[in-house]
Amino acid sequence: MIRRRGEPGFTRLSWDDALDLVAARIRASSPDRIGFFLTSRGTPNETYYVAQKAVRALGTNSVDNAARICHSPSSIALKETIGVGGTTCSYGDWIGTDLLVLSARNPANNQPSRRSTCTTRKKRARRSSSSTTFREPGMERYWIPGR
Repeated sequence: MIRRRGEPGFTRLSWDDALDLVAARIRASSPDRIGFFLTSRGTPNETYYVAQKAVRALGTNSVDNAARICHSPSSIALKETIGVGGTTCSYGDWIGTDLLVLSARNPANNQPSRRSTCTTRKKRARRSSSSTTFREPGMERYWIPGR
């Protein structure tokens, strides 16, 4: 959809028209004035690889993704408090520990790949606890397979 100056609201656009518009705007700009941003949710590494190659072919290396921005504050906090900018355990540790406590997290909704780790824990009769202070409508009908 597109919102044009002076028009109330948005207007539907075909994919071809949308891609033509984006291509025209990129061509009208210069490499030092364009940048690209990709989501990090459900995007495989191959997509990032192709995207960075395409961006470099346009003459810039200004490409970023949500993972860096999302995790930057926690990486800095970890580095300043414990001296390491990354997590100190692996998902193997999650599976092997006797009790896993997740606070202010909703793995099924926010980290779907972590939900599979929790399912593996359940199959191995490991105890887990997860709590959040937020009401998440997506979790009202959520179920863990095998329950």
